Amino acid sequence: APLPFLLSIVVYASSTIHGDMSEEKFQDASALEAWLKGKDVDSGRAATVSEALFSKGFDQPSTLIGISSAQLEGKGITTPTAVHISNKLEKEQFEQQQQQQDDDRRKRIAD
Repeated sequence: APLPFLLSIVVYASSTIHGDMSEEKFQDASALEAWLKGKDVDSGRAATVSEALFSKGFDQPSTLIGISSAQLEGKGITTPTAVHISNKLEKEQFEQQQQQQDDDRRKRIAD
């Protein structure tokens, strides 16, 4: 099988496993921490910020997807951690958009 196809399967499987659960609420800070780790955020950083973010109303994925490092810093997160989290979530969002575009292309080809 061609490499891009295999990569798309890996990305799809990853997004299926970690899905963004956009409307599902985190039950507590540990659920937020687990979600951040699932987005490839360093486990130490995820543990450090999850309680603070959860207590400030970041209680579902849609409140974090697309957040900038400046916005995180405004919530009291240190600059290196804010940049790390923002970059990981941006990468995840980009990969999901690429997957959606690939799915759309495959659907058009199949039709």
